[in-house]
Amino acid sequence: MAYLGNDLQVAYQSYKIIDDISSSFNSSLTSFALQVGGVAPVPFPINPQQCLISVNGVVQEPDPSGTSGFNLVGSNIVFASAPTTGHSFFGVILAGADYVNVGVNYPSGSESAPSITFDTDLDTGIYNPAANELGLVTNGNEGVRIDSSSKLLVGVPTASGSSIIQANGAISIRGSTSGYSEINAPAVAGDQTFTLPTTGGTLDRLERAGNILQVVQNTYSTQTVISNTTYTNTGLTATITPTSASSKILILVTQLLAYSRTLFYQYGGYRLIQDISGEVAIYSPSPLSGGRAYLPGLYLANSGTNDLSYGFLANLTYLDSPATTSAVVYKTQFETFDSGGTITAQINNKPSTMILMEVAA
Repeated sequence: MAYLGNDLQVAYQSYKIIDDISSSFNSSLTSFALQVGGVAPVPFPINPQQCLISVNGVVQEPDPSGTSGFNLVGSNIVFASAPTTGHSFFGVILAGADYVNVGVNYPSGSESAPSITFDTDLDTGIYNPAANELGLVTNGNEGVRIDSSSKLLVGVPTASGSSIIQANGAISIRGSTSGYSEINAPAVAGDQTFTLPTTGGTLDRLERAGNILQVVQNTYSTQTVISNTTYTNTGLTATITPTSASSKILILVTQLLAYSRTLFYQYGGYRLIQDISGEVAIYSPSPLSGGRAYLPGLYLANSGTNDLSYGFLANLTYLDSPATTSAVVYKTQFETFDSGGTITAQINNKPSTMILMEVAA
């Protein structure tokens, strides 16, 4: 025979006789405490139909509306009409077998032996892990818990934070076909909160190819004069730490320059440096002479020996592939081809700017 629970308990194993209240009948009172052995029974009947009440040998009608017979209000029997002084009383609470819905008590049980089970699967069912908590168990392991704050916990025995639904592990949302979308928390310390937009639409993946994952900008305003015939830092630099080794870094440079010379002609070299564990030149314009590179405006010449100066705004765009998740430093360098010429960056302390953008690959 099928049964419910490892240790089945009913409200009452037999009928319970209600304490005699006839001594309190005075033709005026209508409400009397319902007690068994001097105390209110636990569990208490939930409706009058679960009690048999007789006054002066007449069975009273159970009436939840309270207009006739008797009703149960709180822990009292309440009669529609006050019993007459001297009338007799008899009352019985029906046995649990007759009113299981009154309130069946089960032991709390445990994860390995839940209280409410199935006759062929005793380690699968429901138990009470703590006060005001409900646990669902399969194969002797708790899978779902509703805690005392009504939080739904999946694979999490204790709530963390205020979220009403909490899960340990990935959550997948399945569509009408075989595909699904999965939400998975990173295996790192710290809590992250994501807020959905207030209007409808389609959410895109941040790491989709071409998306900008982060932007770093740095401005440098100190005038730097370079007269060396070897490449020298201009002072303009910026650092970025890629979130993925496959990411690209888009570099945008705007640098205010001035160039002067005293010779008939003069070249100026320009290059972009990447520094992860050491400086590496990753870009310079095509060489013009002696392996030097130049930008428009960095080659000056005339037919005499008069001094000549020229100022301009140099712009550089370059897409780098650093293949790392370590910090990457970018900087600009200049050189003069021959002595007698100078390059001035950040003229009169006017700002130059470098912008770094991490682009998903």
